[in-house]
Amino acid sequence: RPLRLVDLCCGTGQSTEVLACYAAPGSTLLGLEYNPRFVAIAQARAYRHAEGVPAEVRFVAQSVLETFRDETGATLTAASVDVANACGAVGCHFDRAASARLAAEVARVLVPGGLALIDSGPAGTPADELRALFAEHGFTSLGEARSCAVDRYRQLRLRARG
Repeated sequence: RPLRLVDLCCGTGQSTEVLACYAAPGSTLLGLEYNPRFVAIAQARAYRHAEGVPAEVRFVAQSVLETFRDETGATLTAASVDVANACGAVGCHFDRAASARLAAEVARVLVPGGLALIDSGPAGTPADELRALFAEHGFTSLGEARSCAVDRYRQLRLRARG
């Protein structure tokens, strides 16, 4: 089914491209990235679903530690997102306080039963701390994955209460 996805700290759009590929046609993606130069690069990419259909993708230059906004500047509605993804930022750059702010905002925008796919790692917020922060907002851990055997970072799969 079509989903509403938010790609947090999307950089130049590589993770957004993967999300677009796997999302069903009709899905909408919003990439949030602090660096406006990265947003410009991301906007120049072509995004397609696996079927080859162009994907609806928008980007906003903003910190993910603030209230999430769409491309018009409007606050994302509570319980309006099916999937929130962050790969490569939380585990590398976010301390516990920053991750706590992110967890609260992800909890606000996700629909009941929605998924948060959030990276963790030793240079940022470790997996156990991140799981605990999301649990404070009613999330259940569904497990974790690594991109390869030597990857120091883990992608946590978390389900919102509901």
